Amino acid sequence: MAPADVQMYWLGFLTAAGHIWGQGSSLTLVVTLGEESRDSIETLIADLATDHVRYEFCRSNILGWQVYLRDEALCKALFPWGVPSALQGDDPALLDDLPKELAGPFIRGYADGSRKPPHSPNGRKDDRCVWYGSPEILTGIKSMIQRLWGISGVVSKKPGGAELRFTSHGACRTLQALLDAYPSRAPAGAP
Repeated sequence: MAPADVQMYWLGFLTAAGHIWGQGSSLTLVVTLGEESRDSIETLIADLATDHVRYEFCRSNILGWQVYLRDEALCKALFPWGVPSALQGDDPALLDDLPKELAGPFIRGYADGSRKPPHSPNGRKDDRCVWYGSPEILTGIKSMIQRLWGISGVVSKKPGGAELRFTSHGACRTLQALLDAYPSRAPAGAP
């Protein structure tokens, strides 16, 4: 079992980059990596999964690299935390109760897993103060950051999802300094 902060990091990462498909024994966690390093998946499996997890990489012309993790138990464990799924949706209610010492790793993981939507012409890929996802998840993260660190962001609905943007340069710099206090589990060069 990985330490709680490592689990929270990956939960944030998977909330941003993952989606659970299927049902029953065919449950599959699909993690979209885009053009980023595939090494982060090996670290995720070493941290969270057992040796029997089957996974395969797929290269999509539209989304870039994706990995399919076929593990019913892992998918079922992720449902209550709001990792997006076709069956359960993406309810972020549990995020309201995360203590500060676990909220930081979660938010760091989300930031590392979030990236510009593949068809979005706007924004820079390296813009670390803009995160993408569902309106519900981003609103929950925005509330958590405001509650814990007093940093305000704006959630805007976009085609196919939403973005959370920290527009103040000072707020962005402060947020990055806070997130840098939590180690990234994604290898260098990953999202």
